[in-house]
Amino acid sequence: MARTSGTRAAAIRRAQEAKQRRDAEQLQRSRQITDALTDFYEQTQRAADITAHGAEKAARIIADAEQAAREPARLAAQAVARLEALGETRGAIAELTGLPVGAVRDLISQASAARAEPEHERTPSHPPHATHPGDSESGAHTDPGHPGL
Repeated sequence: MARTSGTRAAAIRRAQEAKQRRDAEQLQRSRQITDALTDFYEQTQRAADITAHGAEKAARIIADAEQAAREPARLAAQAVARLEALGETRGAIAELTGLPVGAVRDLISQASAARAEPEHERTPSHPPHATHPGDSESGAHTDPGHPGL
């Protein structure tokens, strides 16, 4: 019987050692999973912060560009109106500038409105809108958040 209890004790010891190895491996794996998830969440947040910062900078750049483009857009509308004053038809102006007739009409209207509005009353919230070749046939810009582009 002593042999049986010695065998049993050795078996229990081997079982406990195997379980300890497995527990240590599971603990190590659990730590590795925690580390990987920590890296994931940390880097995901960093990427979101960088993207948000970039979007803010882009919005400021676009706003500055829109502000800077207002005067050239107004002058472009005046130039189109001068072509009409020189006797060119709107169709001829469209052909010469590459703009749709609707855009020519809109630019002439903008130039007329700008002449009627005193310089000190012009506000950035009501800029003249320039259109470019490639706009829709009507010349209307489809992005209300980016007038004149």
